[in-house]
Amino acid sequence: MNKKWLIYSSIIGLAIIFIVSTSTNANAYTYSFDVDYMKTNVYIELDGSITIEYWINFTCHSWADPINVVDIGFPTADYDLSSVKAKIDGHNIPSYNIKVSEYIDIGVEIWLTGHYIDPGESGQLYVIGNNPNMIFGDYENESLASVEFSPTWFGSSFCSTYEYLEVNFYFPPNFTNGNEVKWHYREYDSY
Repeated sequence: MNKKWLIYSSIIGLAIIFIVSTSTNANAYTYSFDVDYMKTNVYIELDGSITIEYWINFTCHSWADPINVVDIGFPTADYDLSSVKAKIDGHNIPSYNIKVSEYIDIGVEIWLTGHYIDPGESGQLYVIGNNPNMIFGDYENESLASVEFSPTWFGSSFCSTYEYLEVNFYFPPNFTNGNEVKWHYREYDSY
């Protein structure tokens, strides 16, 4: 009787482990897409923050799962979650679908509920948000201010092609002398 109970318990335990492990794998998503177009505008604000604006055109690969969420990185953890707004193909995304990312260290996850980008289809995501505390003293010339920025990106395990990338910096209205703009590194001109 004891041996039968041990055998039945073992079989039931293994069956439960099998069911749990296969159901977890069944829920895993396979994201694969191209970024056909990504334009980034960075507005340097007088309060020392930057406002970041993205237009990102995705094409979901025909064999992949639909794009149902997009993670957008921010430069620092100081970003203002309440300032982040988004649209997918012109449709406003409710603020409750914009959350702190569970996937990337510093950024947001934007759930495209009701507006997934289906396999073989394309869609444009628009995102705008503010990141405070982004203006620093220049490390080569103390009389100048400095800002560093790199746009969000998607890992090669998800994104196979970046077709067009553009980053624009907009200085405050009272900044009129373009000759005072100094690049510490070579300007970004290729992928």
